[in-house]
Amino acid sequence: MKIIHRPRKPVAPAPKKPILLMNVGIGWAATTPFLYTLTIDQRYCHPGHVKENHYLYTMHERDDLNETPIKDFITQSSVQESHWLFRGWQKELYEYSYHFMDDPDYIRNWYEDASVEKYIDYYLKHWKVIKNDFHAVADFSNHNWSLPLWENGANIIKKIQDVFDLKVTVQFRDPIRRLYSELGTCFIDERTPYIERTATDKKMKEGALLLRYNKHNEFFKYCLTDAAHLSDNCKYVELYDKWEWLVGPNNILPIIMEEFWNPQYRKQQCERLSKFLDAPIQKIHRNAYFPDVGADASHLHRYEGLIDQWTSDKETITEETIEYSMKYFKPCYDRWEQRFGELPEAWNKP
Repeated sequence: MKIIHRPRKPVAPAPKKPILLMNVGIGWAATTPFLYTLTIDQRYCHPGHVKENHYLYTMHERDDLNETPIKDFITQSSVQESHWLFRGWQKELYEYSYHFMDDPDYIRNWYEDASVEKYIDYYLKHWKVIKNDFHAVADFSNHNWSLPLWENGANIIKKIQDVFDLKVTVQFRDPIRRLYSELGTCFIDERTPYIERTATDKKMKEGALLLRYNKHNEFFKYCLTDAAHLSDNCKYVELYDKWEWLVGPNNILPIIMEEFWNPQYRKQQCERLSKFLDAPIQKIHRNAYFPDVGADASHLHRYEGLIDQWTSDKETITEETIEYSMKYFKPCYDRWEQRFGELPEAWNKP
């Protein structure tokens, strides 16, 4: 029997996965201006209805911590359309979230019985709306920085990577100055334990007095005696290495804040980020933390969108405070130098 060759129909290439950019922090290292760089200025990605949905962290609270403060905060704020990102001041970007209004209860219900599957569905739903105008969807939740330490963290990442081409970016800022700005939140956030009105503990009362009189330098030193420098946000090398192990070295990009926003390195930094994202990045959004002017950044109070920056430093950090803090932070600087070979030029030196 003669065998007749019949050409096979070409097999279509496997569809490309949509890109999910996960910017994992670190808080108070200019994550907000970085978001605006990739949304307002470049149209690379769109994060959905808010910058930080903290969705994965609510799962961590429920499954590992048996508490719900982040979920409680979110369900009192950003589930409401009046709190959504870009509302009122970046109307054209805000409109990309209109589809979440089809069901007025969609966002609220999303947080009930949170799961990684519902997380994925949210971004697939959003991707269908934005894919003709943006390269990627994005999650800029800073709480994701500690995800590798969660009991189910690696499994969460694996499920996300099954569906998305996952890219991870993280901003690093001088460790002392970053934590100084983070603790500035205590001056405006009623949830901090240091300002409980009924506190009877002597240490709590001391902290409350420093907050009341805007003694930021003294409050910062006070918090160091209470081990504030040992928080996950200060574990630069440990958590970066864990993220690199989780997603692979080609899928994560560390960004030094002081270099990324330094005009001297602008071309180099844009080319580096463009190569990682495989998209042209040519413009960088303004950043109240560079150059660091401390409390003088309050003059930017009219600049909508950076309130978390220009309200964070109640006093400019002093050289005396930096010198005092180094005895707590020296291991952090040493670990960075051992891991990456040298400290960034603009950082404090042990």
